[in-house]
Amino acid sequence: MTIAPEAVFIGGCPRSGTTLLASLLGGLPGCVVTPESQFKQRAVHTLQRHPGSKLRGAELQRQLSRDLRFQAWRVPLHSDDLEVELGSEGLRHLLLKLAWRVGTTQGLPTELTTWIDHTPQNIESGLALTKLFPRARLIHIVRDPRAVAASLLPLDWGPQSPAGVAELWRHRLAHGLALESALPESIRRVHYEQLCREPDRILGELADWVGIPRPATPLKPVSGFLPRYTLHQHSLIGSRPLPDRIEAWRDKLAPWQQRQIETLLGELMPLVGYQPDSQPMEPGERPLGPWRRWIMPAGRRVLGQIRHRRRKRLHRGRQK
Repeated sequence: MTIAPEAVFIGGCPRSGTTLLASLLGGLPGCVVTPESQFKQRAVHTLQRHPGSKLRGAELQRQLSRDLRFQAWRVPLHSDDLEVELGSEGLRHLLLKLAWRVGTTQGLPTELTTWIDHTPQNIESGLALTKLFPRARLIHIVRDPRAVAASLLPLDWGPQSPAGVAELWRHRLAHGLALESALPESIRRVHYEQLCREPDRILGELADWVGIPRPATPLKPVSGFLPRYTLHQHSLIGSRPLPDRIEAWRDKLAPWQQRQIETLLGELMPLVGYQPDSQPMEPGERPLGPWRRWIMPAGRRVLGQIRHRRRKRLHRGRQK
C-alpha cells in the first residue's frame, strides 16, 4: 500500500493551472491547500546549496513576519515554533506545522496528511524540495503558451509582452523537463488541456500515483485557500474546469502576438503537444515597430507595478 506523501508540490509557468489543480486536489481526503508559499524558497535553497548549514531561527522569524506571502496564510508564528538554529529537518517540520495550522483555520479535520502547495516557482526548486521532503511528489503542469500569454498579459505583474511570456514559458518548461529526466519516480506531468477535458480521469490517476484514496463521487473543488488580494485573478477557482477554456485565447490574442510567440518558441511547442497555426503576415502588413515591441510593454510594466504595489499595501494593511 502506497503511503500518502507529506507534500505535493505543483509548479510550472504562471497562469498554467497550478491553482486550479490545487483546488481540485484539495478535495481529496487528508489534503490541505495553502496559499502560495514563495517565502520558503530562500530558506530551501540556502540549505540545498550549503549542506549541513543551519538557519538562524530569529532571523527566519523576522523574514516571515514581514513577508506578504506568509501573511496571506493568516496563521500565527509563535516564538516556540522555531529553534535557535534550523537544519533541513527543522525547516521541514516548521513548514508542515504551519500548513496543518492553515488547515485548522479552514475548518478541516485534524487528520491531515498531505500539504498541497501550488507555488509556480516549485518547478525551479524541485530538486531542493525533494531533498527536504524525500517522499514528496512533484506535479509539472504545462499549458499552451498562447493561452498563458492571453491570461498573463492583462495582469499587473509578470511579463508585459509576448516575447517576455515566451521566455518565461521556455524557462519553466526547461526546469520541468530536466526534473522529469532526473526524478522520473517523483514527478508527473499534467497538461492543463487534459485537466479541462477529463478532470475526473486525471485526478483519479494522480490520486492513485500519490497514494491518496479516490473519492466515490466527483471531486468538489475548494477555494477557501485563496488570499483576498488575488481573488480578482482567480474568479473561476472553486468551479470544475471547462473544456471551452482551452481555446479561449484565440479571441484574446492579436495575430501578431500569436505569431511572435510561435516564432520565438520554435520546435518547443510541438515537442510538448502544441501545434503552431498562426497565419503569415498579410500583404501590406507592417512588421512590429519599436512602439509595440519595446515602448508599450515598458509603459505597461511600470503602470502594472504601481497598481500591484498599491494592492499589496492595501492587503498588508488589512492583514494587520
